[in-house]
Formats: sequence, structure tokens, C-alpha cells
Amino acid sequence: MNIVCIYPYLTIEYNSIAQAPLYVSEQGHNVLIITSRNVKGLKGSFSSPHDEQHGSMRFLRAYDTSTELRETPEVAWKEVEENLVNFKPDLIYCSGEFNIKLSRMIKDRFDIPMVLLVEYLSSYKLNLPYIKMRYYWHKLRLDGLLDIVRHFYLKKLFVGVDALMVVYHGDIRLFRKFERADLSIHYAPWCNHVDLIDNDQLQDKDRGIGIHMGGLEKFKNAQELLVAIPAILENTPTEKFIVVGPGYYAKNIREMAEQSDGKIEYIESLPRAEALQLLSKAYYAYTPAIDAGAGFIGDSWATHTPLVATHSVGGLLRRDEDALVADNVSGLCEEITRLYSDQALYQALQDKGFLRYKNDHSRDATGQHYINIFQSVLAGE
Repeated sequence: MNIVCIYPYLTIEYNSIAQAPLYVSEQGHNVLIITSRNVKGLKGSFSSPHDEQHGSMRFLRAYDTSTELRETPEVAWKEVEENLVNFKPDLIYCSGEFNIKLSRMIKDRFDIPMVLLVEYLSSYKLNLPYIKMRYYWHKLRLDGLLDIVRHFYLKKLFVGVDALMVVYHGDIRLFRKFERADLSIHYAPWCNHVDLIDNDQLQDKDRGIGIHMGGLEKFKNAQELLVAIPAILENTPTEKFIVVGPGYYAKNIREMAEQSDGKIEYIESLPRAEALQLLSKAYYAYTPAIDAGAGFIGDSWATHTPLVATHSVGGLLRRDEDALVADNVSGLCEEITRLYSDQALYQALQDKGFLRYKNDHSRDATGQHYINIFQSVLAGE
């Protein structure tokens, strides 16, 4: 297969998800990734070369930024088209709905099927391109109307798309809402390649540290952190809690850290390698997410860091098997205390969590999912 992939920004060093198409290329398929050269985000600011080759996977960074790729893909269309003529693509893989404009241009030019990865199929998590200030909609009690608008936006978005890929387990229940005779929908777990394992760079556990990493947004239920962290520090053996990530509640977390006498540490962004080392050092990881945050969950499993949560994350977490799942913040403190007092439980969570990573979220597992989906689409299934 010759697969052309559209990403907002992608490099092997910056993004764990780059390992999935790399795996695809290592199985005898050709992969051309069209993306941008510069990014500023959760893991820091990065710039990458215009052209880069990794075996049979090539990066063509024809765009300056992801915004340029998303909003004005025509500025580099001539270069993109010339490269695609030589590449002879069989299928388009579009990573994210906001990259679909360029994907549609390619589909119209080459008449090949398109697979669209939708990170958030649940409409309430979707940032609509033309509707801003969604929190004011909430205050005006217009959530129901906004949800209807989002649903029809997705319906329109999926016209001309041949297959959808969904990465959040909780969105599986929504497949029936969007399925059509000419649109197949597939669940593919989030790719969490953690090379610290291969390089034997995992840190020794520090019994005093709890940690949370990820975007501090409402749809990730990050407001729970404001209540849970003080409760954790007061009612469990945790001596220090670390939060890494930007977002809506970053200001609140920063203020809490400044008033905590060193018991709370806030870090806005870290390079992925440093973040994974910090995660591997923590005694446990805590997620308040309801049905998001799969990246943090997979990274916790991969680094042998037991996971504690207040929700099953759309059925992704298996209670007392690969995570401890409480019903509320009070129960969360009880579960953390149980984790500290039961070494057999701690070891079991480490082992079974790592098995989930290996079987579902590693580069080989997710890469094979990609291959199976691409082959199924090309076969018209």
C-alpha cells in the first residue's frame, strides 16, 4: 500500500503517535506524511526539517505551521501535488477533522478513499470552527442546542469520508449514530510508544509522589483536580503532587502550587522524554477524565506507574485489574491509601497495566490496527 498521511505536526522525536505509521512502513508499505515544520504545544516548541526520510516513511513538511496547513492548504498545493503524482497514493489517512481541507483536495485530485481519524466523536468535546466561547453557551444553558449543532456538523464533515477511526474507547457507543452503508467506523487504541522501556531508562519509584499529566480542560474533567489534590495531600501518604500540562485550569493549579509550601508542583510543558521519566518516577498516576485522556493512561501503564481514577474512562479501565477506580474524591483517597498499604496489589497493577500497554497501545499493536483498517477500506469492506 502507498499511504499518504495528513498530520498537523509530526516527528518521531515529538509524537508517540508517529510510531504507528512508522510500524506500517516497516511492514513493507510506503508512507508519505504531509505536515508542518513548526509547533508550540504541551511538549514545548519544536522545528523540523522540510524533508526527512525514515526507511520507507517520508516526512514532507510543506507547511510552516499547522494553522497554515489547516486553513490555507493551497499555499503549498503545487509542491504537495507534484510529490503525490510521483508517490501514487492508494489511500489518504487524515489525522484530525481540522486537517480535512487538504485531504479533500487530495481525494478530489486522485480519486482515492479517505480514512479520517476523529479524536473526539463525542460532540460535547468538539471545538466547532465557527462557534467560539463555548463556556458562555454553557452559562446561558444552551448546551443542548450546541450539542445538536455539533452533531450535524459532524454529519456534514463525514460526507465523502470512506472510513472513520476513533481512538477513545467511550466513543464506541456512538458508532450507530454515524454509521452509513458507505462509511465504516473502527476503534483503534491511542498509540503510546515509550522508548524508555527499550532503553532501560525507567526511574526508581518515589513513594512520596503522585502525578497528573495532560490538558487541563473542562471536557477532561480537570476541575476535579482542584478538589482532589488538596484532599489527596491531606488524607493519603502522598507528600507531593505534580501536575504537568496547559489549559483552562492552569491558572488555578499554578495558584494552588504557589500556596502549597512545595507540596504541589506545576509544570506547564515538558519534552516527551522528560515527561515520561517524571511519570516513571511517580508512585502513582491519577486521572479525573470521564472519557478522554487515553494518552496519559497508556503512558502510565507503559512506565509501570499504577493508575488511580474516578471514572472508568468509557469502559477503558478495568477496576482492580489495570487501575483502581473510585466513585468520588473521598473514595479516591481511600484507593490511594490502599495502594500504599498493599504491595501485592501495587505489583499486580503494574504488571497488568503494562500488559494492557503492550497488547493494545504499543507501536506494534496500534500499527497493526492501522494496517488492518487500511486494508479493509481498500478492499471495500
